[in-house]
Amino acid sequence: GDLVDLAALARWTEGQGGALLAHNPIGAPLPTDHQQPSPYYASTRRFWSPLYLRVEAVPGAELAADGIEAAAAAGRSLSTAGLIDRDRVWALKRGALESIWAEVRGSRSVRTELELSERDPELTRFAVFCALAEHHGGGWTDWPEEHRHPDTPQVADFARRHADRIGFHRWLQVQADAQLAAAASSGAGLMADLPVGFDPSGFDGWTDQDLLAHSCTVGAPPDDFSPTGQDWGLPPYVPWRLRAAAYRPWIDTLRRVLRHGAALRIDHVMGLFRLFWIPSGEDAPSGGY
Repeated sequence: GDLVDLAALARWTEGQGGALLAHNPIGAPLPTDHQQPSPYYASTRRFWSPLYLRVEAVPGAELAADGIEAAAAAGRSLSTAGLIDRDRVWALKRGALESIWAEVRGSRSVRTELELSERDPELTRFAVFCALAEHHGGGWTDWPEEHRHPDTPQVADFARRHADRIGFHRWLQVQADAQLAAAASSGAGLMADLPVGFDPSGFDGWTDQDLLAHSCTVGAPPDDFSPTGQDWGLPPYVPWRLRAAAYRPWIDTLRRVLRHGAALRIDHVMGLFRLFWIPSGEDAPSGGY
């Protein structure tokens, strides 16, 4: 399913008398060949997965019609499989989107869109992260030292040398936001879903690394459901550092998730006042609130 399907579902839901349509988290995974299958372990909670784009609905798609139709046919053939092959879907969509980008990146409308998006510095930082993740083939924790913090001169130099690719990733977010906005105004209101955390090697972990407890992960203590406890592999924010930052990451996340959401489900809402931390190298029973 994609964001145009979400719009159709919203219209259907409203027609059946429904006020809200809940959907899974749609945060972007790492933009690498392997796509993280869990929406609760995304690279970021603040920006959208291009995997959910309806490529044919992207402005300018008609300029690359032959390639897009071939990719769409290959994508439809995947529907007969028993499992969702996200890696193959992403490869097909990425290639089709790159062909559109090659046709439209110099147009006045796209230049205007990108100029407007420059007013959002966090979006530009996310696009830089995506270009770096593609360049290095994975998340920031495995990058060379000069690229492991967003504020280094080497990251700024990389951004200057890869401006077109960074523009591509900004453009993808503009398109995803437009399709999500259309879905949100199509019928029943959308109930977004906010995961309790994010991939420690992803964008949120990179941009907020100075606020995180890197020597701990979040999970749950032993209980009847899981006698050995659970370790979700998610990094927690250090409370006093988050307070000192005036809760900027949390506020920014909420503003973005609620921009097109009529309601919000917060995964593990206890995270608003406490989380179960597990020290690195220890098992869940060694953790504490």
